[in-house]
Amino acid sequence: MATLIENSTEIARTPEDVFDYLSDIGNEVRWNPDCVSMEQLTYGPVGVGTKFRAKWKQGPVIFPEVTAYERPHTGHIRTAVRSPAS
Repeated sequence: MATLIENSTEIARTPEDVFDYLSDIGNEVRWNPDCVSMEQLTYGPVGVGTKFRAKWKQGPVIFPEVTAYERPHTGHIRTAVRSPAS
């Protein structure tokens, strides 16, 4: 089952700056106190196919993957609880 999470806030930065920061989910450890670790598993800049290993205070290790990336408008991340090899 897919869950859509949406938030909004006013930020005094360009759309490109905000998109770059938020689409690199490795930054989540900087702003989410429940995020214990977030590691990029693939090499290079964030884009479609970029994979991460993530751990929050509650829950299992998960493996988010960027599935859509159209700077600075659209970014989708699919998250699954699975082994890194699958």
